[in-house]
Amino acid sequence: MRTDIIHSVKRRLGYMRYVVWFLAVLVLGKAFYYQCAKSEWLTEETWRRHIKRTSVEGKRGMILDAAGREMALSIDTISVGLHPKKIEKSGPTVDLLSEALDIPRKALEQQIAESEKRDFIWLKRKLPPVDSVRLVQKIEKAICDPSSPLHKNSKKALDSNPLYFQRMQKEILPGVLFVPEYNRYYPNKTLAAQVVGFTGTDSKGMEGIEKQYDQELSGYHSVARVLKDARGMGLDVEMPEESAYNGNSVVLTIDGMIQYSAERALEEAVNTFEAKSGMAMVMDPFSGAILALAHYPSYNPNNIADDDRKLIRIRAATDPFEPGSTMKIFSAAAAIEFNVCKPQTVFFCENGAYRIGTNVVHDTHSYGNLSLTEIIKYSSNIGAIKVGQSIGPDFLFANLKNFGFGDRTGIDLSSESAGMLSDHRKWRKIDAGTIAFGQGVAVTTMQLAAATSALANGGMLMKPRLVQAILDPSGNQTQVFPPQAIRRACSKKTAQTVRDMMKEVITTGGTGVNAAMEGYTVCGKTGTAQKTIGGAYARGKYVSSFIGFVPMDRPAAVILVILDEPSKRHYGGTVAAPAFKKIAIDTLGYLGIPPETFPKKFMVSLGREVDG
Repeated sequence: MRTDIIHSVKRRLGYMRYVVWFLAVLVLGKAFYYQCAKSEWLTEETWRRHIKRTSVEGKRGMILDAAGREMALSIDTISVGLHPKKIEKSGPTVDLLSEALDIPRKALEQQIAESEKRDFIWLKRKLPPVDSVRLVQKIEKAICDPSSPLHKNSKKALDSNPLYFQRMQKEILPGVLFVPEYNRYYPNKTLAAQVVGFTGTDSKGMEGIEKQYDQELSGYHSVARVLKDARGMGLDVEMPEESAYNGNSVVLTIDGMIQYSAERALEEAVNTFEAKSGMAMVMDPFSGAILALAHYPSYNPNNIADDDRKLIRIRAATDPFEPGSTMKIFSAAAAIEFNVCKPQTVFFCENGAYRIGTNVVHDTHSYGNLSLTEIIKYSSNIGAIKVGQSIGPDFLFANLKNFGFGDRTGIDLSSESAGMLSDHRKWRKIDAGTIAFGQGVAVTTMQLAAATSALANGGMLMKPRLVQAILDPSGNQTQVFPPQAIRRACSKKTAQTVRDMMKEVITTGGTGVNAAMEGYTVCGKTGTAQKTIGGAYARGKYVSSFIGFVPMDRPAAVILVILDEPSKRHYGGTVAAPAFKKIAIDTLGYLGIPPETFPKKFMVSLGREVDG
C-alpha cells in the first residue's frame, strides 16, 4: 500500500514538473515575445500610460544695449482661468479667488454666472510679479490649512507636482487653471522706449525693435514630459533644451549711457525753452551705428496709458520736417563738388532782403558781400539762394539724392519715411534757391544725421543701424549686421572743405557759438525752419535744430538735436546748440576721446604743479 502511494506521488510530481516547465516556457516565451517582437509597442504603451506631454511656451528673447545691458526681458508670471461649469458660485474657491485676485465677490460671482455655458474663461492674464507672489502665498496657505475645505483634494495636487507654478498648467483648485506665462519687463522704464517698443498681451511685438524683430525674439512652443507613477502622481518633469523653445536676443547699437545723456539733455532743452517736443540722435559716422536715439516726451512701456499712444512711434524715422538752414551745408557741398564755386567765392546778399518774383526772402541780419564760407557761418538765406541758383536744379538735385534725401535710409524699421524731395524737372524758378536753404524739402532726423555723417567720415554715405547682432538662447551669435556703405556722396576733398566751413560756424560771430567746447574742434550747423500747417507757413511756429560732429579731424560722433515749436526763443543756435554741447561732452568722456588741445586752465594748472 505504501509502495503504491509512493509511486502515485512520484507520478504526480512528474506531471507537476511538466506543468511547471510548460508554464516556465510559456512565461519565458511571452516575455521574449514582448521584449523582442513587441518591444516597440511595449515602450510606446509605457510612455502612453506613465508619461504626459504638455505644451511649453518659450520665453521671449532679451533686447540688450551695445554693452550687454538689459533693455527688455521676460519674467515669470501667472495667468488665472477657470472652467465655469466646475465652480460653485458660493463655494470656498470663489472666496479664495476673490481675495487673492482682488476681485469683488459679487463681480466674480456674476462673471461666473454669465459664463456658465462656456468651457473656459480668463480671470486675470499675466499678473505682475508682486501679485503673482501674493496669489501663490494665499493659495498655499489655504491648501495647507487642515481646517480649510480646500485642503484634502488640493493638497494632493500640490504635492504631486511642485513645479505647477513654474511651467506646468495645473488645476490645483477644482475648476481653476493656473497657467505659467511670461510677462515683458523693461527695467529702464522710459529709456529708449520708442526704439525698444513694447509687446501686447499675447507677447507679440507692437512697436519698435519688439515689432521689427518679433520673429527672432518670440519663443517657440515645445513639449515637456511629466513622468507619473501607477497612481497618476507626478514624479519628474523632463524639460526640453532651452534652445528648442526660447527666443533669440537682439543686441542694439544703442549704448544705454549715451542714450541716458541724450535724453537728459533733450528733456532739459525742451523744458527750458517750453518746446512741444524734441528729438536727439548720436551716430558713429564711420559705421552708421546709432549710439543714441532720444525722444521727449517719452512713455513707460511697462504701463502704457491711452495718452501715450501718440508717443510710441520712432518719430526720428517716421516724421519728416523742413530742415531749414542745416540744408545749407549740402548746398555748399554741391557747389564745391561740381566746381561751381570755391569757399572764397563772394556773393552779394542784398543787404537783408531779396525779391524773387512775388516772393521776398529775408536774412536775420543785413549782409552785403559774403563768401561761401561766411554764408554758412552767418547762415544767410539770401546767400544760399544765390548759391543754389548758381548750382542749378540738375546738380543740386543730384547732390541731394547722393546724400540720401528723398530716399529711405534702409534702417531696419518698417515705418521709415522717405521724406520729400520732388523731381527737379518740376521745380519752379524759386525752388532751387529755397531748397538750398531748407524750404520746399522735407527730411527725417535719420536722413539728416546719415547725410552729415557722410561729410564727417570723408564722403561715404553709411546705412544707419540700430541692431548689431542676434544671439541664440545660449548667447552665441547667429547673425551679425556689419557696417554697410550705400554709396559715395561726395569726394573726400569736398567733405574736408565743407568741414572747414562748418568749423567756422562755431567761432566768434557764427550762429553756433553755443556749441563750442574747450579742447575740441566742433563742426556744426544751426537750423531754424518755420513750420508749415495746412500747406502754409505758420507764424511763430518753428523747428529749431543743431547738427554737428566732434572732434573735427577724427569725428567720434555726429549729434543732432531738434526742438519742435520752442516758445522761449526759437533760433537753433540758442535752443538746440547747448543741448548738443552737453551730449557731446558726456559722449566724448564716455568713449574716452582725449582733447585735441588742452584747455588753458588745465595748462596753467599743470604749469603751477610743475613749478611747485
